[in-house]
Amino acid sequence: MFNIAICDDEIESQTQIQSYINTYSNKRGIPIHIGIFSSGRDLFKSNECYDLYLLDIMLATENGLEISKVIRQKNPLAFIIFITNFRQYREIAHNIIHSFAYLCKPINKDDLFFQIDEVYSYKEQKSSKPNLRFFTYENGLIELNTDEIYYFEYVKKRHIKISCKNNIFHFNQKINSFSDKMLEYDFFMPHQSFIVNLKYVKDVKNYELLMVNGDRIPLSQKRAVLFKDALNIYLKKMLIH
Repeated sequence: MFNIAICDDEIESQTQIQSYINTYSNKRGIPIHIGIFSSGRDLFKSNECYDLYLLDIMLATENGLEISKVIRQKNPLAFIIFITNFRQYREIAHNIIHSFAYLCKPINKDDLFFQIDEVYSYKEQKSSKPNLRFFTYENGLIELNTDEIYYFEYVKKRHIKISCKNNIFHFNQKINSFSDKMLEYDFFMPHQSFIVNLKYVKDVKNYELLMVNGDRIPLSQKRAVLFKDALNIYLKKMLIH
């Protein structure tokens, strides 16, 4: 199921976009669940996570750019397309919010279809890597794709930091309780306080890992052989694929 949220306070615009999406769903043979909201407040009350958000920038009492920032915090993997009459917000939408696209009203059906095709294609490419759910201190319940995570770090008793590509989150759990589960996603524990994504290990020097983002992770002496074996197996697997 492909989930799309429409957040627009103009009924005529809501109806038109919904009609276009239903036509798209029938033509492509893709089942789509559509959520329709007139405000960010209503959107967040739903507590649903959507794959794609179609946001009007200027709502009656809210700013779509601010709504998108909250969406980005709760669901860093969400795709956001702004739909608006205001062209002057294009640079902000792309450079600050990192929106997927920006469409001006009145909406052209073919343009919308093209953008949904692009989003759906990206979503399918990422589907090989699962999304995991965490109840974080900062944003409550969020979903993260394993490809977005560099490593987990034990901070203190039942307090774990998630270091991601675009953000840092914290949640409450014992690190040993899920280290084995992360093995199937190509994560490994080089030290009792860390679980790293093998994809993002740039180098191993003595008893230290250099991650692609520049962070350095300790490699305990007793885990060094097992870790290097796991890394070699992962690299060979990537060559095969």
